[in-house]
Formats: sequence, structure tokens, C-alpha cells
Amino acid sequence: MTNKEVYRKLIEAKKQKLAQYREFESLVTHLANYTTNIGEQLDQMTTGAQGVKEIVENWELVLQSISLASSGLTKYGIQDIEQGKAAPEPLVRVRLLTDEEIQEGQNNDQKEEQEEGELDKEDQVNDSGEENA
Repeated sequence: MTNKEVYRKLIEAKKQKLAQYREFESLVTHLANYTTNIGEQLDQMTTGAQGVKEIVENWELVLQSISLASSGLTKYGIQDIEQGKAAPEPLVRVRLLTDEEIQEGQNNDQKEEQEEGELDKEDQVNDSGEENA
């Protein structure tokens, strides 16, 4: 075998290795994209699970309220209920805040915090000025 043939075989082997490395790089990139996608889907599932949790908590409160309202019916018979003599206790209606009202309240809270922070800074400046005098 001549040197040229040996070099050709070495070059061919290196080209095969390079092709394998490129394929490996492609697979790693695909795996990274896949795991990122799974992470995003898990975030969405977490958000959805939190929403379900809030709904279930609300339904628990609704069922408790209904139970309390109908607990007065236990002292009546079926005939009284059918004749309309007995009715569940009226439920108290509570006004719920809209999203806009909630946002407005949060904005007001932030403004108050900023104003308090500014007053604290002014107090610190005044205190340091008095110490220096």
C-alpha cells in the first residue's frame, strides 16, 4: 500500500466520523427541542391544574352554602315541602369584584407603595441632613 492509499483511507474514515458527529449533533438538537417543548407543555398543564383547583375550591364553598341553606328543611316533612310551606333559607348574595376592579385595586396598592417609598427616602435624606448639620 502506498502512502496515498493510506491517506485516502484515513480521510475516508475521518469523513465517516464527521458524518456520524453531524448526525449526533442533529439528534441532540432534536432532543433539546423536544425537551423544551415538553417543559412548555408542563407549564401549561400546571396553569390548567391551578385553574381546576380554584374551580374545585369554589364548588366546595358553593356546596357548603347550599347545604347550610337547606339544613332548615330537615324539620319539615315531604308534604310540607311539596305544598310549598317549607323553603330553603335564602342565601346571601355577595358582590364579586370584576377583573377591572381587581386591577384598579392593585394599581392603587402599587401607587401607595411607591408614595410610601418616596416618603421613606425623603425621611432618610432629612435624617442624614440633620446629622451632618
